[in-house]
Amino acid sequence: MHQQVDRLTTQRRVRQIVEWVLNGYNTQDIIKQCNASWQLGERMSYKYLKKALDSIKKLPVDDLKEKQSLHIERRLKLFRELEKKSSAQGARTALRILDSIAKIDGSLIEKVDVTTNGEKIAGTVVVLPENGRESK
Repeated sequence: MHQQVDRLTTQRRVRQIVEWVLNGYNTQDIIKQCNASWQLGERMSYKYLKKALDSIKKLPVDDLKEKQSLHIERRLKLFRELEKKSSAQGARTALRILDSIAKIDGSLIEKVDVTTNGEKIAGTVVVLPENGRESK
């Protein structure tokens, strides 16, 4: 029961996914949102996501940097206005805001294995150098 959509609808969907990517949504959330918004299956959602990522790559660097800066500033404002950062709930919220900023600026990359139906890859370990040597 595959229903084809016109080019304008495809472009609108791709633009929406670009916004989700720039807003720091992770792959799994984008796939779920595609299903909720447009009743798309996982496979088709990944195709739209690929088109969106390709269109982001084609954006002039200045335009992309401007959009990223705007989204980062919005999150920094939320972070500054966040009350009770010292509580457990406030700390979790603050961490989510900071993670979102890191995703936008490219310093945090969330890897998803498509062979696990979009589930997050568990067990990834990042070793940060300490004085030029790996800590043990």
